[in-house]
Amino acid sequence: MASFAQKMREEKVKFTDNRLPLKPVKTIKSYDFTVSTPYPENNNTAVEMAKKQYEAAVANYPNVVAESERLYKESLVEYEESVELAKEKFRIEEEAFSKKSA
Repeated sequence: MASFAQKMREEKVKFTDNRLPLKPVKTIKSYDFTVSTPYPENNNTAVEMAKKQYEAAVANYPNVVAESERLYKESLVEYEESVELAKEKFRIEEEAFSKKSA
């Protein structure tokens, strides 16, 4: 059995990329630009939010289990009803087929 995991950690990466334009403008002597990423510089707020969501999910777990058991019991009743309907439909179709083939 194989297992793959990933650990989140904060990394700071600074780099400089010097590239001149393909068609330089003769009047401009230097080029300067700033790149911004959608990732926050500090992810502490995201970690705190995830911890709160996890704690809320753990606290709500008994309610989730109770709701799941209720839905399971309902689906068992519906299954028994659908089996009875399917048997009746099969009996009616079988009788109609027997009349045609006789």
